[in-house]
Amino acid sequence: MDRPARFGISKLDHYLGGGIERSSLGVLIGENGTGKTLLAMQWLAEGVRNGENCRYISTTVPVKRMRGYYSTMECFADVIDDIDMLDVEVDVKELMPLTHKKIEEWATSKGFGRDVEVDRLVFDSITSIEMVMADPALFRNLLSMLAHIITHSDSERTILLTEEKPFGVESLGETRNFAECVILLGMIPVEYGLVRAMRIYKRSGVRHPIHWMPFDITSKGIELREGRIVKKTTEYMYIDEPVLDVEESKLWRVE
Repeated sequence: MDRPARFGISKLDHYLGGGIERSSLGVLIGENGTGKTLLAMQWLAEGVRNGENCRYISTTVPVKRMRGYYSTMECFADVIDDIDMLDVEVDVKELMPLTHKKIEEWATSKGFGRDVEVDRLVFDSITSIEMVMADPALFRNLLSMLAHIITHSDSERTILLTEEKPFGVESLGETRNFAECVILLGMIPVEYGLVRAMRIYKRSGVRHPIHWMPFDITSKGIELREGRIVKKTTEYMYIDEPVLDVEESKLWRVE
């Protein structure tokens, strides 16, 4: 098994120090339609190609529809049937009272408990739980319990969550505080219109760039463009030229 868990997107994996650390929690955050689920599915596809057991859990779109859509894309043609896909309905009554035992029983019943034998798991999306909890303090406690279940598993299971960010809201939710890897996705306004882009917000223990990386969505999945998007005062500028290596660039952060 490769370490870390790669996305299969060479530039992104390079900036992440190889991918997401094993036995950890990652999160993809962005508005609806920015490519979170596609990026998460590419991460699972890379796992299947690496001989790993991979599972996708959806709390929103039925997985039958998801499988039908992604089977039409070139990047999933060889692996889509090998990704285990489950529908999950989130009911607040199943989560209460909020105790470690209750949350572990709930996670097991939904396919991602401590004893579930998978190497990579995507939960799409954690926002469904936040909405039914309807209380920031309770949701924060639940996240803490889930993170404990994930990181204290005997297996090297790695979990990637997706989180919806409301349009026009700059602040991020609580999930980022419990994740070792956080990637933001958005539609960034530049001088000639909107551009899809992603940014590494956090990757514990790894130097990484902090600029936005523009990308396209094609039949091959997410493909990063050359160049970068940086913020100049209140506006963004797309610099369409090669980016220096992370070690040489001043646009980096280390967690």
